Amino acid sequence: MIPERFHIRLLTRAVFLMSLAFLFMFIAVFIYVYSQFDGTSPAFPIDCAIVFGASVRKGNEPGPGIHRRVATAVRLYRDDKINKIIMTGGKGSPGQDSEAQVMRKLAMKLGADPDDIFTEEESKSTWENLELTKEMPENGCKSFVAVSDRYHLARIGYLKNLQKWGTLDTYPSDISSGIKFEILSVIRESFAFIYYIFAETVKMFVNIDNGFMSIGY
Repeated sequence: MIPERFHIRLLTRAVFLMSLAFLFMFIAVFIYVYSQFDGTSPAFPIDCAIVFGASVRKGNEPGPGIHRRVATAVRLYRDDKINKIIMTGGKGSPGQDSEAQVMRKLAMKLGADPDDIFTEEESKSTWENLELTKEMPENGCKSFVAVSDRYHLARIGYLKNLQKWGTLDTYPSDISSGIKFEILSVIRESFAFIYYIFAETVKMFVNIDNGFMSIGY
């Protein structure tokens, strides 16, 4: 069957409307990610900070994301706003230390007591950072604050609600990642956010295992 002009116009209009809907959704999510930059104003003191992993450089050197996040958590620790620090993040490649171990070493250099630092070294995504940390009863924490770059906080807040964490405040890094990097990161976060929204919507209608949700960095 050869499509008639009517069918082509109908298809073109449908594609246009879908593209327009996605654009409006992307803009809305982009604005929402920015709106969460300041975190949720935690009521300190809080038992434990969850510090989200970032890239590890060659030679197991902490990347700038790790420096920003760990330095913020240690500053809160030294100011007696938190009592313990939980570092999260697995290995980026087999020959590297885990993100959590690299973060632990940096925190110790910055003055945190090693007895107050816990590590979660299996996670590969933000979803798993939260999920696996929630399964760590040995830390003895009853209240938590999530520490990460400010462009990351909206996704953390959304995923902790999906995992039914209850109260989990968010707190932004004290150190800026730079305007250009931050804009690119917000764009990436917006796409990731849309993926999670889509995945959760599909999950309402189809029985999909939680492994489907394991995406991110």
